[in-house]
Amino acid sequence: MRPVVKFYESKTSFACISNPSITLDHSQVNDNSCDCPDGSDEPGTAACSFLDSLSPEQPLPGSVTGSTNTTNSLPGFWCANAGHIGSYVPFIYVNDGVCDYELCCDGSEEYAHVGGNKCENRCAAIGKEWRRADEERRKSKERSAAQRRALLKEAGDLRRAVQSRIATLKTEIDALEIKKSELQVKFEEVERSERGKVVKPEGQGGKLGVLLGLAKNRVAELRTTLDKVMDQRDDLKDKVEQLEDILRSLKDEYNPNFNDEGVKDAVKSWEDYAAAAESEEKKSDISDADILDALKEDGETSGINWAEFEHDDAASDTDIGSSPR
Repeated sequence: MRPVVKFYESKTSFACISNPSITLDHSQVNDNSCDCPDGSDEPGTAACSFLDSLSPEQPLPGSVTGSTNTTNSLPGFWCANAGHIGSYVPFIYVNDGVCDYELCCDGSEEYAHVGGNKCENRCAAIGKEWRRADEERRKSKERSAAQRRALLKEAGDLRRAVQSRIATLKTEIDALEIKKSELQVKFEEVERSERGKVVKPEGQGGKLGVLLGLAKNRVAELRTTLDKVMDQRDDLKDKVEQLEDILRSLKDEYNPNFNDEGVKDAVKSWEDYAAAAESEEKKSDISDADILDALKEDGETSGINWAEFEHDDAASDTDIGSSPR
């Protein structure tokens, strides 16, 4: 409903809406002459379109403000637009010879032209198209809302999965750290026991020959054990690196805007672990190169050249004590 209709229902006279003290005869309404200071006597013409709150001040007889710088009390020319949506059209568009179908699809704003409305009524087609587009917009909003709900659910599920994965990885990391410490202790114990272990002579021959065979076998056993320890250590390092990569990816990709304290605590724990691991690496006093050098086969260029002892026919048990150191 248009709220201004009631002002035009009087049968006797018309009072200007913003200036009710000014009354006009009904014949002065829509007579294409702006008689009310607020332009309310011309709801169906453009006679008062010059009234504007932004207009520069200038003399205007009869105006309350004395100028065109005043507010028009009417929102515009009303187009009923049956079959579509009614709307107001700026007065400056009324009877200007242009069909403003986007605002007045029934063409009623051009009523003053000879032969009736200059513009045909297109509300049926425009209204149908508008309703079709509006239905598409409604369906699109519904689809968007459904997608949003699905994304929120998926995000919640992913967050719970990540929290569970973090807890599992933390447990695995703790277990691997314990296992690593245990293996390190065992390795050190083996090293100490092997350094002080006395080999009992077995087999026939002189003392030097027996000692030579036992020494070769013992060195081979130690080298094999060291090689196995190296392989086991490398496997553990690979597993730890995989877990560190997973946690590093989580730290880089998690969204702090979720404000999830569980995820934040997990990321903080990873940062502490990474800092401690970096410090441990700096403390390492043995390199892979040293170990690989110890694993090389004995020969002329590395380790003990056993051939010198095996083919030395002049060697005797007494040579052991007189050999140069």
